[in-house]
Order: sequence, then structure tokens, then C-alpha cells
Amino acid sequence: MARLVLTKKRLDNTGHQYEIRLVGLTVLGMPVDMMCAVLVAATLTGAITGSVWWMPLGVLAILSLHQAVTTVTREKLTVLRGMGIFCESFMRCNVRQDLQFVDLDRIASVFLHEGITSNDIVYSLAFELTRGHSTCIAFKSLRPQLDLLKHIFREVHELLAEDKGFAHPQD
Repeated sequence: MARLVLTKKRLDNTGHQYEIRLVGLTVLGMPVDMMCAVLVAATLTGAITGSVWWMPLGVLAILSLHQAVTTVTREKLTVLRGMGIFCESFMRCNVRQDLQFVDLDRIASVFLHEGITSNDIVYSLAFELTRGHSTCIAFKSLRPQLDLLKHIFREVHELLAEDKGFAHPQD
């Protein structure tokens, strides 16, 4: 069963870094890496022996490999005092998928956002930005649970309150 793990790191006196990782990702009860290896081996065996089943297995192997490599498995939020925030997303192969820096002067507030999809309620940590009236969402791919986001929100709010003078959050 896949689960999210939070790692916090204090960056000397310059800020904090919050990293959320997706661990234990499986397909049909098998780790994703092992599943891809099995499908690739079955495809090669079928192609070598002339089996007619190698083509569907090949397509499945390619799709599984693509899913395994392009899944976001790690996201970071780095809060730098006096500077701003970095939001980063990394794919399984440790390639950065997304990087966004928001200058401290552009951050109007930080809040927990509640969104409703057709079959779920999702929560996110969001930063309201001035100039353009937009938002920056942290951990947008992994979507951690509300209790984890509340913990991060309190600390981020406290760090930004020192620089921006935000009011204390309501629970």
C-alpha cells in the first residue's frame, strides 16, 4: 500500500524544507520496479520464442514503464526567510518535473484550501499571490491528508508571519 511520508529539515537560520515522498507504490501487489522488469522480461521472451502474446505484453510493459517513470513521487516546499518559497516536484527517476519560486513580496497570505471533485474532497496548502490575483499550490500532485497539511501550515504560517506580519491562524 502506497503511503506519504513527511520529512522536515531546518535550513540553518534561513528557513525550513518540507518534503513529502510517496513510498510503497505497487501494481497488483508487486513493487512497480519489479512489475516493469517482469513485463519487459516476458515481452523479450515472447519475442524471442515467437509467441503471439508478446505484442500485448509489450504494450503493457511500455505503459507500465511509462507510468513508473513519470509518476510524481516526491514534492518539496522550501520556505526561505526574507526571500520567499520554492515548490518542487520530482518524478520517480529523480528528474525535476516542476519548479516554482515565489518572491516573498508577492505572497499575500497562506491558507488551507478545500476542493471538491466528483468523488472526493481534497485539501491543499496554498499561497495567495498579489499582482495577478493567483495562487501557488504546494504538494499539488501527491495531495497529502488534512492533518499533515495542518501541521505544515502552522509552521509555514509562523515562518512567514515573522517576515510579513500575518495574523495568527484560526483552528
